[in-house]
Amino acid sequence: MVRLATALILTLILSTANAAEMFQFGETPRSYGMGGVRVGGSPHDASAFLWNPANLTYQKGMNWDFFSIGIGSNAYDKYERFQGFEFHGLESLDELYGEFVQTDFQGVSAFTLPFFGVAVYDQGYLSAIAHNPAFPVLDMTFLHDYALAVGASIPLGPEGSFGVNFKRITRRGGPLQLGASVLDNLDNNTILDQFENEGIGYGIDAGLMMRADGPFHPTVSLAWQDIGSTSFVKTKGTAPPERIKDNLTLGLAFEQEIPLAGIAGGIEYRHITDTDEQLGKKIHMGLEVSLANIDLRAGFYQGYPTYGAAIDLWLLEVNAAMYTVERGAYPGQTPDKRVQIGIGMNFSFDPDFKITDESGRKRRFKQRR
Repeated sequence: MVRLATALILTLILSTANAAEMFQFGETPRSYGMGGVRVGGSPHDASAFLWNPANLTYQKGMNWDFFSIGIGSNAYDKYERFQGFEFHGLESLDELYGEFVQTDFQGVSAFTLPFFGVAVYDQGYLSAIAHNPAFPVLDMTFLHDYALAVGASIPLGPEGSFGVNFKRITRRGGPLQLGASVLDNLDNNTILDQFENEGIGYGIDAGLMMRADGPFHPTVSLAWQDIGSTSFVKTKGTAPPERIKDNLTLGLAFEQEIPLAGIAGGIEYRHITDTDEQLGKKIHMGLEVSLANIDLRAGFYQGYPTYGAAIDLWLLEVNAAMYTVERGAYPGQTPDKRVQIGIGMNFSFDPDFKITDESGRKRRFKQRR
């Protein structure tokens, strides 16, 4: 998967730094389509505990996200121009100055029982910026995380929950600046070899949820990921990768399933403790309408509209989303349009180990969004 991401990013070279982008691992095509909202409290969404471990209290039966894979980029509208492009030294940069591209990918497998969950995930991000044709410099950022997470929760009264995740993360990469002498000897297969720094870190997430019974199951959630930040101990290279900053998120969500249809949505206020970012970049809101085997989604991500859809193909579920990320200091300054696609499969069993859907009706399996 890392090599696939490499091939995508090397079709284009960035012309503008993305240091102001609030990139965060853990997004999915579903959440992107819903403006970044991650609806909580679903009783059969095994991977939901990764962003708020309190969700484990509301899990029913045994749930297994066998796999969920997603990949995204902003290069979809430039594909024809750079089809077949390969990086071979400095001459490869001549036609690429002034172009921006980014790619990211994720893969996760998660298993949950009531009050307990475990997951493994593999995630990556790659970006670059080429500038100064007279003395070429390529600024790149590459991050690759491979992690194991274990979560547990306890009920707080009849409607509340508190949960904690413990994570072991192996991270490779970071920011890197490459000069002309180095670039002239690189190609598609060797450019990522420049990222030598690697380290292991241990992180903690905590979460609270209050989920009311009745129509639409209104849910209030407070999730604190990477409490106090997650730092890394160097295992390779000259320095450990940069730490993962903490992310405190307040969310309001709802879900309602009815025969052959359903509706879900909510609003999130992320990065509450980050005072360096403007409020407009922290707000996410979205809505999803499910009709038979098709889901339609829309929302606002950092002030920009998003659109998404999913189709259940019985054995697999395919997701797609179009959204915009703000790379500048405030919404409207430097918008960057992107596409995310994904595919996944989920199995859910009721407490008697019968495969069910969310309403308890017997099914061979149930795919989740």
